[in-house]
Amino acid sequence: MKWSNLFIVLFVFILPLRIIEGQVEFGIKDCIDKVQLLIPGDVIEIKKKFASERGFWEVELISESGSEVEFEIDLETGEWILIKSEDGEFDYEFTPITSVVSFQNAKKTIEQSLGRKILKWEFVQKKDKWEYGFWYLTKSGASQIKVDAESGEIISKSKRKGN
Repeated sequence: MKWSNLFIVLFVFILPLRIIEGQVEFGIKDCIDKVQLLIPGDVIEIKKKFASERGFWEVELISESGSEVEFEIDLETGEWILIKSEDGEFDYEFTPITSVVSFQNAKKTIEQSLGRKILKWEFVQKKDKWEYGFWYLTKSGASQIKVDAESGEIISKSKRKGN
């Protein structure tokens, strides 16, 4: 490998913080550390993406119990944009930010009130509030229930036939 190529690899992909146009970017190593600290496991894929003029890291992780979890993290701030999973037992525990109820508490409340297991879930910010979204199976198809992540209260329920 040429020294110039080694220099590019070192400063573009390895160093956790980079300076881009005078701004500090949340680096790939920071991103990997952040997701593994939240949910221990193996990072299997990481991509830099851009949508609506916002850059973010998209990270896929396999948890220690074998569930696949996807994360989106803001490139500039390192803050969560989205955490979700459509695979697994969802037996991991995490609290994505300090002002919200833990994932397991929210999941347990929903499963007990519904009497059903969760099919998939997400943690996302809607306007200025964080929400957990949980999908479950009904006779008419998949339905979603949204939970205010700060209070743990149910915000809404919606049904989608045929899903």
